[in-house]
Amino acid sequence: MKFELLIVFDMSLEQDINDIQIYLIDALVEVLEDNQNDINDIVMDSIIHINHRRQVNTNTPFVGNNIIGVTLDLPENIANLESVITGFVAALQDSPPIFHVVKFEDSLLQSYLAKRAVEIFDIEMQLRRAISLIYLNTYQLQNPFDLLKEEQVRPNPRGGLEEMKKVGENQFFRLSFSDYIRLNQSSPLTVAGIIQLIDTSDGYDSFREKILHLDPIQDEHDAAFLSSLKQIMDPIERMRNCVAHNRHPIEDLPKDYKDALTKLRELLNDYFARWEVQE
Repeated sequence: MKFELLIVFDMSLEQDINDIQIYLIDALVEVLEDNQNDINDIVMDSIIHINHRRQVNTNTPFVGNNIIGVTLDLPENIANLESVITGFVAALQDSPPIFHVVKFEDSLLQSYLAKRAVEIFDIEMQLRRAISLIYLNTYQLQNPFDLLKEEQVRPNPRGGLEEMKKVGENQFFRLSFSDYIRLNQSSPLTVAGIIQLIDTSDGYDSFREKILHLDPIQDEHDAAFLSSLKQIMDPIERMRNCVAHNRHPIEDLPKDYKDALTKLRELLNDYFARWEVQE
């Protein structure tokens, strides 16, 4: 398992790469032992590799800081590997002469995010399918490539009609992830739009009814489905951002994401069950 770090040392000119490596090995040995690993089975010199060293001139009376590039090649059979890495980074952060550590390549994080990417791909495709079913029905198939014509949400303009046809997509493939919770919100009324409503209304009551029901999706079940997304999508979007930007989910996000994913799957299953073909 591979992990890459940049570590900033405040060190003297007399210290060399071997001194740094010994310091890092000592720190790693302590963390490994704290996590029930027998270090006698591990060749430590083959685990920690120092690849880069750059001395920074800080224009101070004492020796400049050194930025060290380090690779950890840890066997997969290390016990409590995630805790080992977390503990190693935490230990270095609080251990002079080190005062800064950044972790980049991370095999554990890569594996974790790859699994979340598969889950999010599956759930987003189901979500697009459900929303397409709603909007195709609403507009009676009039223009299947302009289903957002009455919405505040606008699709990304890149990828026009011919491009969507070619790859079998529609406007919902051009939305950003956060747009799903903003569906079924009509564009703001213009003066021309109000005048048109007045002209097509049979008196005040008719006009008032139209003003109160301006949302594009009027079917009760369809509108309820879209409204339900507002209470579900936030943790899924935040996890999706972690996947897209290759970063750790923090705090309670993994649990919140798992709960939200379960709720969304249930919502989608219940929705599609209304239209199942009985054999």
